[in-house]
Amino acid sequence: MNRNFLKIMLLLAFIFNLSLFLNIHLNQMPKYDDIYYYKLVDGIDKLGLPLVYRGEETGYQYGGGIIGDYINGLAHPPLGAYILYLFYLFLGKSIFSLRFVGYLNVLITILVLTIISKQIYSAKKNKYLFYLIPILYLTSHLVVQKSTYQSMDTLFYPALLGIFIFLILKYEDYKFNFLIFGLMLGILLLIKYTTVPILILSLFLYYVLRTKYFQAFHVTFWTSIMGVGLFLIAMWLFSQYSIDTFAETLNYTFARIATPLSFKIIVKHILTALAYDSFWVSPYIMVLFASSFLYRLIAYFKTRTAEKIDLIFIFVILGWLAYSIKAPDIYYKFPLFGLILLLIFYPFGFKFKFKKNHLAVYLLSSVLFFSLPDPFLMLPKLLPYNIDSIYYLILLSLYFSPLMFILSIKRKYRFSALLVISVIFFVSINLSQSIVDYSTVNLYGERGYDELIDYMKNIYKKDALIVVRDDAGFLIGGKYYRDDDFFVNNYCRVNNSLVYRLPSSCGSIIGPYNTNHLGKLENVSYFIYSSFLNEHMGGLNPEVKDYLDEKFILKKEFGHFKIYVRDVIN
Repeated sequence: MNRNFLKIMLLLAFIFNLSLFLNIHLNQMPKYDDIYYYKLVDGIDKLGLPLVYRGEETGYQYGGGIIGDYINGLAHPPLGAYILYLFYLFLGKSIFSLRFVGYLNVLITILVLTIISKQIYSAKKNKYLFYLIPILYLTSHLVVQKSTYQSMDTLFYPALLGIFIFLILKYEDYKFNFLIFGLMLGILLLIKYTTVPILILSLFLYYVLRTKYFQAFHVTFWTSIMGVGLFLIAMWLFSQYSIDTFAETLNYTFARIATPLSFKIIVKHILTALAYDSFWVSPYIMVLFASSFLYRLIAYFKTRTAEKIDLIFIFVILGWLAYSIKAPDIYYKFPLFGLILLLIFYPFGFKFKFKKNHLAVYLLSSVLFFSLPDPFLMLPKLLPYNIDSIYYLILLSLYFSPLMFILSIKRKYRFSALLVISVIFFVSINLSQSIVDYSTVNLYGERGYDELIDYMKNIYKKDALIVVRDDAGFLIGGKYYRDDDFFVNNYCRVNNSLVYRLPSSCGSIIGPYNTNHLGKLENVSYFIYSSFLNEHMGGLNPEVKDYLDEKFILKKEFGHFKIYVRDVIN
């Protein structure tokens, strides 16, 4: 590896992560999964177990045994919660401690991706092209978003998964490699299990493509046995100290993806969640992987020889296929626009000669691309096409075309181009995060959030029925009881909207986005929602909007938040 390149990349990583560090330090409002993990670690601190105080369930856990005033709060295997607790011991109990884990994960993941790139392309002529992987990960708006609030996504999982892939590449022919692979697999299972089946299948196909058929069956089988065995042993030991039996512990954990439990449902739910879990790379990297995969696929059919990079290609492509079955929001379109991008640019990507006019066009488009960190939220406003239309996908593919710039220039210019593009991306993403709504909301939350909380504290004291999003309900002191059919069936589980019940006779706080169950709103006094979510994430359906216009009056507006009050109250 070019040492100067490594130094520059590490410097960029340091600067960018410093900006993330400052962001999470300034943003102390709990958001989304913050509340859930905050409560889990509080349970570990008080009882040594990831329990949640009964009446304060956050909606993420799926039941469990009860010990005194506490209930089992796990919705994932417990290792992640204990890792967070270690940070609490050093940093104190705060939202900052939670988000620091995400910040540290980004830094570690970049280093792991760099090591993987070196392992794969140290002897290749086009090695600098694929060092773009950690740079793009570094500057991805998705990484920025997920690093500023705590989620299971950022519990070291990307780094651990990258380490597993590195170990496979390095020790593929080691006699007892299944011991190393099995240990790593067990650790991954104890944090989050959804990606593991794809990883195992990728390992199997990797050996098959390299015509190592014995290893394909032998290593994959014993790796799976050892990894799953370690997971089951660890979960059994955990159940001996927890408040649930071993069977109940597994049931409550796997209920996260399948309720009721059945083999068919488990497989279906695992498959539909994997691309978002697999390797946690941004769509930009997925596009690069896809272009490289097509190149490798052609080379494989010519030579019938697989290379180490094919393991990652297999992993990502399998994740794409699984994810395209069903996925939240519009992320399932990644494979579609990636394919369109390849069809448009592949005939040119490896044949174009470096010319000044080509450079000008690509740099101009790259400025546009890199100045908009979240094109999925911006393009629907700019384009007169439905987001599901083929025209939109084609334009979206063209929008991502600057990534192919690297493939169109001579090799001796690629290193310089990487640095130029990364700097453009780095500067523009940080500038736009501070001035553009669809960017700042990822880092700092919707505008008017603090004012909303103060206002809600007043109406909360009036013992009124309130419909509002989950984190706002938590901040005004809401207690969450799971004792009605509406909660159990979880009808409103869209866009992080959950169902809550306030203490005493205060009633329910219901996450309203996209729900048709208007009958549940008959006794509601205050209906509060974010116009940002309404404009960019589906929001309220027409029936709910009509109901608001008929029964409610717009009372207050704080930034993105609109507060509707039932007409009779006024």
